[in-house]
Amino acid sequence: MTSAFRSVTNLGTLDLSGPETSAATSMLRMFQNSTFTSLDLTSFNTSNVTDMTGMFLGTTSLTSLDVSTFNTSNVNTMSAMFRSTALSNFDLSSFDTSSVTLMNFMFSNNTSVTALDLSNFNTSLVTNVQMMFEGATNLLYLNLTNWDTNPQPNSFDWLNLTSGTLKIYCNDPDSGGTGATGTGTVNGEACESIYTNSDSDNIADLMEALLGLNPSSNEIDSDSDDLPNSYDDDISGPGIVDTDGDGLSDDLEDRVLNFAPNWIDDFDGDGIP
Repeated sequence: MTSAFRSVTNLGTLDLSGPETSAATSMLRMFQNSTFTSLDLTSFNTSNVTDMTGMFLGTTSLTSLDVSTFNTSNVNTMSAMFRSTALSNFDLSSFDTSSVTLMNFMFSNNTSVTALDLSNFNTSLVTNVQMMFEGATNLLYLNLTNWDTNPQPNSFDWLNLTSGTLKIYCNDPDSGGTGATGTGTVNGEACESIYTNSDSDNIADLMEALLGLNPSSNEIDSDSDDLPNSYDDDISGPGIVDTDGDGLSDDLEDRVLNFAPNWIDDFDGDGIP
């Protein structure tokens, strides 16, 4: 399926529920430079795919992408996979990257994304992250907790031209990921603590960023459900609705499920379920 829909510019959406993809081994540049605005790829069988290089490269009109059912266990290269896309939200929580060796340019030149949670990525075989986030000028929060960068891969300019205030969260992957969360370095860059809570609102900065909230502002929360009014659908309702009785509001749980699925068992982002 190499370059199958490359440079298709006369369609906004595409029904991909029909194609049989179980035998496909390459999705190289499959949608490169196309103008689709949304893609639902949940019907794709990617179990035999080994190459996803540039799969969504240059899809500057793409604002919605569902790859939640991708089986990436055999993929060995994700180079430039999401380079120069317009996506502001990525759910890659289902990605198995245990076979991946190349992640260079993977998110480079994406100027829409502000927070990325890649804590589920297995980087034990990765040899190249060169310019992985290069040019992601609005990226402010990057969660690399559980990464392993020992030995360090080629990381030349991996953060070149990113935000000057970018915060990276990890657990000392340069030493094999054995340090306490928020200590040590990743590719030589110092890590932040995932426990930091700048606005003292009971939700850690990292979690707020992933949920699309403002980590530096203690916003008004009329019903005390830990979800600020500006993001809450029922601020005039009966207050906290906690259907499962776990002490966390339904509103907050729903937002975590949709925006930060990697943290489904750790709603405040402090590293404690």
